[in-house]
Amino acid sequence: MASNDELVIAALNLQDGGWDTTHHDHRGLELLPQLVNQISGEVDVLLFQEGRGFTTRGQELRFRAEELLRDFGLRSFITRSVRGQLHEMVFVRWPRFRPVRHYTPDLPDVFHDQVGWLYFQVAGLQPVLALRSVQWASWNGDIRLDEAQKLTKFAARGVAAVIGGDFNSLFPDCPDHQPEFEPDWEQLPLHKRLHKTLPPGLRPDGRLVSDRRALTVLAEAGFVNVGCVAGDTTVTVSPDVDSGQGARIDHILLSPLLAPAIVPGSYQVWANELGRSASDHFLVSIRLGLRRLSG
Repeated sequence: MASNDELVIAALNLQDGGWDTTHHDHRGLELLPQLVNQISGEVDVLLFQEGRGFTTRGQELRFRAEELLRDFGLRSFITRSVRGQLHEMVFVRWPRFRPVRHYTPDLPDVFHDQVGWLYFQVAGLQPVLALRSVQWASWNGDIRLDEAQKLTKFAARGVAAVIGGDFNSLFPDCPDHQPEFEPDWEQLPLHKRLHKTLPPGLRPDGRLVSDRRALTVLAEAGFVNVGCVAGDTTVTVSPDVDSGQGARIDHILLSPLLAPAIVPGSYQVWANELGRSASDHFLVSIRLGLRRLSG
């Protein structure tokens, strides 16, 4: 049994839920245990994106993923996407995590800023923990901005919240470490250059630059990016896509209450051959030492 003094949190965008375009099956999903096993210690939370088809055939793929992670003691919760088949999931270590609430878009009393949030009582943590797995729109900065503005209240005093996943956006440059890698958008095909860049009328000197408005909103609200605290700007997108012009767009964000718990040196982007074979995004992880929280 792992100590209740620590939380290990990871985020993974598994491309199309592990769908293999050559063999036309989900054999990529079978790599899930190997990916998670890279992280030392027991993983408490896995924020998962792109659960393609995980709600069809009696949620067969969702439960296959849960079976693959059985030895990790992880239980799954799924939030159906409102934009297609790429669903978000949260895996938590059972029975340490006890679900309190889960807001899904199919429930009649759910407001727009509640969708996707899960609340847990967690052994070793005093306030209820709020978790959100996200995959923001890749094609429109205004949609990402709208999503961010729905999340700012979770940075309020006394709230223990974690948001993680594929934000499809760079974080604003932090003054205490090297700048984020800025893609050369001119190297992308014409039809892809405008997805993650500022729209016409907002471009400095007419240049194509990354649209960071949404994550700037969360940063100004008080959310802390664990990669920024680590001073690690490692790109989280595989070099096999976007002509090598991917960026650090997979993030784990903590509310101000949880930020002091970050264990120095524990942030990791698992950029390796296993990750490249599994997805177009790399797994990211962080450890939180709960004894570092005061009161």
